[in-house]
Amino acid sequence: MTNEEIIKYIDNGAIFYLDFFADAIHMESSDNGFYKTIRPKKGEHGIKFVYNLRLDNLSDEDAQTKIAKMKSLSFPVWWPLYSKKVQKLLHGNDYIPQPPSGDDEFYMAILPEKQPGTAKSDAIITRVETAEDFKIWADMANLIFATGYQDIHPVNHYHWCKNGRLVPYIAYYKDKHVAIAAILDNNGVASFEFVATLNEYRRKGLARAASAVAILDAFANGAKIITLRAFHPAILLYQSLGFQTYY
Repeated sequence: MTNEEIIKYIDNGAIFYLDFFADAIHMESSDNGFYKTIRPKKGEHGIKFVYNLRLDNLSDEDAQTKIAKMKSLSFPVWWPLYSKKVQKLLHGNDYIPQPPSGDDEFYMAILPEKQPGTAKSDAIITRVETAEDFKIWADMANLIFATGYQDIHPVNHYHWCKNGRLVPYIAYYKDKHVAIAAILDNNGVASFEFVATLNEYRRKGLARAASAVAILDAFANGAKIITLRAFHPAILLYQSLGFQTYY
């Protein structure tokens, strides 16, 4: 698999991740043919984002107009990594991608031949299947990633778990749910998401144990690649699991 193909899979993983947030009855999603936007309905809570940009067939002038419009929305934007046009319009014609460092976001992937072994841990890892367990998982994800706000709705997003597009895992330690991980499965192209541990249980290998189970299960179920996007210090965990950085 080429570097360019892997970068495109990383982009597609980000798009599928944002489609997950958009696909709930409390959210609004729109597509004008050039990009998608998502936001919560009035009175609801959820993320806001612009993503799935399709500007490569436009002239530079028209693409710049669309980019200015997107920026005016004051939403976060997923700028496509694979699009040389968009990257050059953002950074200039002399732009050359550089390896990430410091506070940059890292783009990573793992192929089946690099999958990790089973992690040794005192944790019990369970795959989430019921609505009750999904609420536990979603509440933990919201607590850790969104300070308790319901970015992931414990009811309205459950259909993704039920139909297998989202495969969440919970790590239990001494009978308490303490860490989570998840795979988003886009027809065999997977992305690794929502990996976290409650503060008081960190540095015990619990997230790593949940991660190893999630990754091994994904490959066992036919995934041909698993991608992710992450910042320091989480990349150290992902490197230990076999993920490599691409840019």
